[in-house]
Amino acid sequence: MRITFNEQKKSKSKTIPANDKEWIKEMTDNYRYFRQNFQKLRQCENKLNELLNQFEQDVKMETKGLRDYLKTM
Repeated sequence: MRITFNEQKKSKSKTIPANDKEWIKEMTDNYRYFRQNFQKLRQCENKLNELLNQFEQDVKMETKGLRDYLKTM
């Protein structure tokens, strides 16, 4: 059994001892789970940034509306 992975942008392959087969499978599954959730977290972060930017713009527009001299800006 072999495992293939990337390290510093290079593909590497290692032979896995038979007694580590289950351990490698578990670690590989854990890593995949981590990567999937990390990607979801980044998507949430991007959405949060969009919402915060929109909120900032809304607050600015609301504040400008409170004074006549700011409405022309």
